[in-house]
Amino acid sequence: MITHEAMAYLFGLEHFGWQLGLERMQALMADLGNPHHSLRTVHVAGTNGKGSVCAMIASALSCSGARTGLYTSPHLLKAEERIRIDGAEIAEAEFVALINELRPFFDKHQCTFFEALTAMAFLHFQRRRVDAAVIEVGLGGRLDATNVLQPLLTVITQIDFDHTDHLGRTLEEIAAEKAGIIKPGTPCVAGALPLAAARVIYSKGGIIPARRTCRVSSLMMTPNGSFFTLTASGKTLDLTLPLAGPHQVANACVAAQACLSLQMDPAAVIRGLREVQWPGRFERVCDAPLTIIDVGHNLSGIRRVRWMIDHFYPEKQVNLVMGVLKDKDYSAMVRWLPKRLRRVFAVSPASSRALPADQLAALISCAPAQSCGSAAEAVAAAWGQTGPDDMICILGSHYLAAEALAAIKRLTK
Repeated sequence: MITHEAMAYLFGLEHFGWQLGLERMQALMADLGNPHHSLRTVHVAGTNGKGSVCAMIASALSCSGARTGLYTSPHLLKAEERIRIDGAEIAEAEFVALINELRPFFDKHQCTFFEALTAMAFLHFQRRRVDAAVIEVGLGGRLDATNVLQPLLTVITQIDFDHTDHLGRTLEEIAAEKAGIIKPGTPCVAGALPLAAARVIYSKGGIIPARRTCRVSSLMMTPNGSFFTLTASGKTLDLTLPLAGPHQVANACVAAQACLSLQMDPAAVIRGLREVQWPGRFERVCDAPLTIIDVGHNLSGIRRVRWMIDHFYPEKQVNLVMGVLKDKDYSAMVRWLPKRLRRVFAVSPASSRALPADQLAALISCAPAQSCGSAAEAVAAAWGQTGPDDMICILGSHYLAAEALAAIKRLTK
């Protein structure tokens, strides 16, 4: 099967949607010889921050000399980004070869898109003989396809409301799903949690609370990242973090505590956090006009972007390009848009789950809002109306971020 046919087949599996449960994945893994059993893994769940924490831990592991796999979702530009070793994404030829090899098994077990990719990642990491692999949960935890693992360490970053149709409508229910990755006898590093969620998580035992074990001092935050001293597990680390915002400082505390719990050399942790790369997180993608992209796609993500614009760019008027998915709490999200909005350009992201642009525009009352036919149209319109004292923020979805990055690339040629 040639490349475009293999990719079309893989993405065609998206029609199965999310089907939580471990039966298909366990049967698929058994047919493949259980490649995940040979992997030494760190398993990471959470409502927000899990991708960033995964990237930080994987960067530190690579800097320690370990050959490190990293499996995350979703991707920004192409599916191969989800499967990496020491920062390098899987080659397209290897990716396509895995699809072709595993297609009979995917068909046999009627695998979802995420289950197929998870199997591909586990098999790739086994064959490449990685020393460690950092694995991000796709949705929830307890019934997620990744939860066939027996990890060395689990991590729960943060818990808030999201995917309530699948995970429950209370923090206790959501926390119970996330806590499903915690294994008896396996330590779990937890970030700051709301009380209702904390009760559920801590009832599992073996929790290392980063909020209590980590102390931050001498903190200086900039739009390009943060500088601070972290004391954790009796170690003092002077850190440079190239990801902006107080939430990324909190993520770094969780990641550093996880690394130290793995007995990693503090020097590797310091270097790993300094060198971490994680695109789409309050990322400055253009200087003229100043353009920021953030993949924040739920209420807490939107609120964090608002905080950062208020604190890092208090003098700027904002033209906002926004697109969201219809299964998000978009009514609440639009109430927490950045201040000083000049205009909102509403987009329907390229997803079957997208909220129509005209519906989004109709919800926005804090600034003039217009519906655009595409991300390219919205970005071009925003650029045309953004002066030297203004900025553009592109926000609301990974799907929109990918489309916007492509549009910006064309505009800056």
